[in-house]
Amino acid sequence: MALNPQLTKSYAVEDYEHMHQLLKASSKYSFYLTMLICLPMMLEAQLILQWWLGLVPEHTVNFIRLILVYALLYSLANPVIISVHATGRIKRFQMVEGGMLLSIVPIAYILLRFFHVSPELVFVVHLIVEICTQIVRVCIVLPMIQMNIMEYVNGVILPILKVVIIAPLLPICIYVILETSVISFFVVSIISVLCVLAVVYFVGCNTVERIYLRAKLYDLYRKIIS
Repeated sequence: MALNPQLTKSYAVEDYEHMHQLLKASSKYSFYLTMLICLPMMLEAQLILQWWLGLVPEHTVNFIRLILVYALLYSLANPVIISVHATGRIKRFQMVEGGMLLSIVPIAYILLRFFHVSPELVFVVHLIVEICTQIVRVCIVLPMIQMNIMEYVNGVILPILKVVIIAPLLPICIYVILETSVISFFVVSIISVLCVLAVVYFVGCNTVERIYLRAKLYDLYRKIIS
């Protein structure tokens, strides 16, 4: 949200290079911050729901995990949506985006009514439609702001995919090995956060971003010890 006004301002003054940098940074950091919260919650969804509800209804754990995956995917949408709003040319964009998202309802109804699929599949349909919608968003918006699609893929999608593949490995192993308990909850949660932070720093950020983070951490360290 903090970067939204800067995206609009950069487009207004036709500073497209800066706008592209902001779009890539906003997309990546939104995803990373969301993943920082979602990963431990996805792994420990069963225990969290037991503490909250006592008796966990059937399918609820899977619903929560799928909703959290959707939250991760949707974190990529906001920077692109703000960018198209900055151009003022939103009619075609909203018609296409809205039409695709509305298709979730009839598709889910047909699957439930005629094919008797499990309720989880409704959320899977939502995820698939959201992925397709995000691809369409990118294909519509990036030409409007004079940004190459491969620049977005290399600057946003590939770093995110690396983080998504690597960061959960150790937390998932620990979650499988440990028996469910309060201690395992805290161990898995802490390891998940540390793994996400480490992988984001070493894999998900480029050299310039790592230098910037080190400088900020050093400044924070100096303030603490002073």
